[in-house]
Amino acid sequence: MKIKAEIAGTKVHDVGYRALLLEAAEDLRLEGFAARNLKREKLQVIEVLVEGDQLQVMHLCEIMERERPAKAEVSAIEFKDYDGPVEPIGRYSQRFTGALLRKAMASLISRREAGSDAREAGKDD
Repeated sequence: MKIKAEIAGTKVHDVGYRALLLEAAEDLRLEGFAARNLKREKLQVIEVLVEGDQLQVMHLCEIMERERPAKAEVSAIEFKDYDGPVEPIGRYSQRFTGALLRKAMASLISRREAGSDAREAGKDD
């Protein structure tokens, strides 16, 4: 079974939503999973593609309806039948982990540079 879910709201990006859903999908041993952030007009949207047996997929749909990150602001969740390709969950997990590492490294480098700049400014006093 395959579905496409769309989670929309004023704040669904950068709150840990894709990580929460990936963890749930891995726990359910889904065959395929992918999630990406989109913008639609003034709303943030997460598009989620899921593939697995009917029970697994329906359980993930229930999780999407009842669980969300603490800082998420969701206005709608829609589920649609889907017949396109769905990325194998292991491949998606690797890509997602790589993206998170790049984001974390950029943040750490920025903090390190800001700390270095502050220390340099303090030397002038």
